[in-house]
Amino acid sequence: AVLRNFLRWYNHQRPHGGLNRQTPIGRLAAADDNNVLTGYS
Repeated sequence: AVLRNFLRWYNHQRPHGGLNRQTPIGRLAAADDNNVLTGYS
């Protein structure tokens, strides 16, 4: 859960030049967002 929140925070902090869905960590964050939305909130 901590890692999920960090990835989401990091993505939100860098909307213009940070992670994107083409990078491994970006894909992880994108997939994790779905998990968070369906299972944690």
